[in-house]
Amino acid sequence: MTRSSRPPRSNASEPGFQSSPPRATWGAALGVGLGVFLVYLRTLAPDVVAGDGADLQTAAGLPGIAHPPGYPLFTLLGWFLSRFSDSPAWSVNLLTAICGAMAVGAVTWVAAELTGLWVAGLLAGVSLGLSPLVWQHSVAAEVFTLNNLLGALLLGLGVRLSRRPDRRTLIWMAGVFGLGLAHHHTVVLLLPGLALLAWPARHLFRGRTLVQVPAALAAGLTPYLYPLLRAQANPGLNWDDPRTLGALWHLFRRADYGSLSLLPESARGLFEEASALAQLPVYLQTMLGGTSLLLGGLAVAGALWLARRDRRALWALLGAWLVSGPAFLMYARYPLEDPFWVGVVQRFYLLPHVSIAILAGCGVALAGPRRVLASGLILTALVAGLGLSHFKEADHSQDLVARDYVENLLAGVPQGALLLTSGDAPGMLLEYVRYVEQRRTDLVVLDQDKLAYSWYVDSKRRENPSVVFPWRRLDGESAVLADLVAANYGTRPILVWDFIDPSLSGRFRLLPAGLAQRVAEPGEDPAPAEVAAWIEPLWDSYQLRALSRSWPRRSFNHLITSFYGFPFYSVGHEFERVGRLEEAAVFYRRAIGAVAHYAPPYRRLGLLEARLGQASAARQSLQGYLQVEPRARDRDQVRRIMEELETGLTRSRP
Repeated sequence: MTRSSRPPRSNASEPGFQSSPPRATWGAALGVGLGVFLVYLRTLAPDVVAGDGADLQTAAGLPGIAHPPGYPLFTLLGWFLSRFSDSPAWSVNLLTAICGAMAVGAVTWVAAELTGLWVAGLLAGVSLGLSPLVWQHSVAAEVFTLNNLLGALLLGLGVRLSRRPDRRTLIWMAGVFGLGLAHHHTVVLLLPGLALLAWPARHLFRGRTLVQVPAALAAGLTPYLYPLLRAQANPGLNWDDPRTLGALWHLFRRADYGSLSLLPESARGLFEEASALAQLPVYLQTMLGGTSLLLGGLAVAGALWLARRDRRALWALLGAWLVSGPAFLMYARYPLEDPFWVGVVQRFYLLPHVSIAILAGCGVALAGPRRVLASGLILTALVAGLGLSHFKEADHSQDLVARDYVENLLAGVPQGALLLTSGDAPGMLLEYVRYVEQRRTDLVVLDQDKLAYSWYVDSKRRENPSVVFPWRRLDGESAVLADLVAANYGTRPILVWDFIDPSLSGRFRLLPAGLAQRVAEPGEDPAPAEVAAWIEPLWDSYQLRALSRSWPRRSFNHLITSFYGFPFYSVGHEFERVGRLEEAAVFYRRAIGAVAHYAPPYRRLGLLEARLGQASAARQSLQGYLQVEPRARDRDQVRRIMEELETGLTRSRP
């Protein structure tokens, strides 16, 4: 045996250490996985959830084709599990929890495999499973727990391959990597670490292995046959309409999002991309700050132990963490100007956390053979306690925010209407209600952002032949939203949930309609008091359970609950439009009273109070605006107004 191919020593060969039997390792993996699963089950979201989760729930329940890259493996698993439940939404939440718990079990196995100590695996599993961020994303529909599971399995197979090179492990590794590609593309970020682990097995790449390994990789990719076949039926959720190999490749490489970008092309330029270095403090503060500081110390201890026992595994884990974590985030340069966008990018912290958890588990081996069991159990209990202290934040068992919002939105939408949505929050929820639950199928719902894609327009034209689409796709210049409204004006009620280009406001009168706006019928121009009379009973009919709890500013729930300020804000705007400023101020204050983190009424109220000569109140309102929206694009202008108001107040004082 050459020096380069000699398997590294494990602690089983160290004096005083006794390697745990396989039964103990598997028992630890099963036990900690089951324990974490019970925690997840207790805090599991009960219904449809906001953001990408609703899209995944719709894809599984319909079944359909989710947003790029389609997530066919997750969709198929979700569809299968949903056959055993009356609620596909809950089933997909459950699938997320199951994958998260299995990832915990896999990490337990990897750490035990590295150290020969089941207690090291126990510590690693708890470090992953009860990490506040991992926990939060394990109790509602999300793709990242399955990504963690596949990543942990790959690292475990890599460790085994590096120590005991054999053809079967290599083939299994190729197959699991194919499944990873059929799920989430960030699995490729583990390649440097996996390649290092597989290096001792390089002599196996000959003969029939050269056929078996690619065949296993291709077998892992077979879930992508699903979108190719399912697209033929034109399901309601049909991203990229991949009915041809070219369209399937378009979906797989995330072409609508720019392939190598985390943001869709349509969103680029709307937000200020953070610098590469700005990503690191946010990442470290999230994963290693506060109660997670202990985890960082354990990971360093694990790295020190592996440096003496298995340097190949150490460099592989550090490489996997560095590339999938800091390096990837620095490359992506995701916007950090708003807490919501921080919450979006934090989902990409989960895969690198797998490597950190494994290193943390290895850290207990530094305690030595006499103290390793007691130290491991004490540290596991401490990590678990720190994790469970975040129970309230991670608990989604009463999370009905998305359900209540979509039902309240629909309460103001008349039969047969055309509803133009924008963004993930309302559109994906409406898809679940209409396509999975088969309710409000009388509506035509079009996503303005997706109208920029010709495949979407073609798909919706086939689905809704009565709707006139005056252009091939929406481009905001030669083809604008007002053209679509004009082509269908008078044939059905038309409502708008926000709009992405200003063409509507110049050609059509928009009236408050609860959580949306209605395009006025020809000649319709109601008085503000009449509009207020529409909104009051609608508001009284709303289910407002979501407003009884505050949600983290980085969450979709925080964003959705902010929208409840819009009904009163829009009525206030109607009064202000006709010069009835005192009544406008009343409704702006009602909007703020309904939900304190909706920014627009603070700004309008502040400007209105300035016009009324109420300088002190105006400064307070504008200050509230900047507190709610600290990164507002007009913040410099607002600050200048506040300075002018302060100057006026100072001069008026005796």
